[in-house]
Amino acid sequence: MVKADAYNHGVEGVVCISNNIVDRYGVATLDEAIKLRQLGVAKPINLFSFESKDIEEVIKYHITPVVYNEPTLLAIEQKQYSNFDIKIDTGMNRFGFKSHYEFQVVFDSLKKSGLEPRAIHTHFYSNESVLEQKDKLYLFLKDYSFKNSKIIASASLGISKGIFLDGVRVGLMAYHNALEVQSEVLSVKEIGAYERVGYDGSYVPTNITRTAVISGGYFDGISRSYKGAKVLINDKYATIVGKVCMDTTIIDVGEIPIKVGDKVVVLSPRTIDSYINSCNSSEYEVITSIKGRGKRIYSYNGQSYNKVIDKKSYLYEREDLR
Repeated sequence: MVKADAYNHGVEGVVCISNNIVDRYGVATLDEAIKLRQLGVAKPINLFSFESKDIEEVIKYHITPVVYNEPTLLAIEQKQYSNFDIKIDTGMNRFGFKSHYEFQVVFDSLKKSGLEPRAIHTHFYSNESVLEQKDKLYLFLKDYSFKNSKIIASASLGISKGIFLDGVRVGLMAYHNALEVQSEVLSVKEIGAYERVGYDGSYVPTNITRTAVISGGYFDGISRSYKGAKVLINDKYATIVGKVCMDTTIIDVGEIPIKVGDKVVVLSPRTIDSYINSCNSSEYEVITSIKGRGKRIYSYNGQSYNKVIDKKSYLYEREDLR
């Protein structure tokens, strides 16, 4: 999955790194799918939030829409577009045909139209639900026979349970522990006991301490709700204090030896849990919230580099898409 700018990791760099690894890409919106084509991606692209009004563009860019309700089904039947998948709702209650009656109608309609889905999907919604949802999916399918359709009933949760079937839709697992956000120290101050720090004087240390101002604030995705989360300076933990500013963040560094210009690791595998816990959030939300003025550097096979997509490597395979 490379939706949401590849879970905020930068779709251009992720596509460059992954192109020889994956079989197809998945996106949420038509704009995301078209951007991949404009980058030169020739591999199949699944569109998971397909809207029937977009069928012409879907055909133009040879995208594989996921059909999940009557309007999307009607759109592909009217155009006799054979490059599509179907979603079955086995408990997520988001997208998909939920009842056996609904799926019977879909099955009969497709048979009448002479169309067959490339694949049939479902989406696991929790660790505990995986096996139950898998069984429910097969109960759905036992009475309906599509000759060539693949079964794709996995997400990162399914992979962790060893469920692969005909295809694996990898989401967060592809990005887990991949992102590191760095900053630097702009200023260091000694703070007396009970002095006030930051907007509204919201941080009041009870002992003499030292604070540092680091670059990056809530414009850059360091939310005010991250108060109490940890950063790393010289391999030591420091704490976000006070109210995060638009462009900067104040941290309590205590006795950590630091100076202006020192590197600060704001977000990394060693600190992300503190962000999740500080605002009762999730890894998904934290990693996709980082925005703003950061420069992206990609590290792959032990080498760091600024990656610019080489469109010549991913030229469209279809003449009408060039």
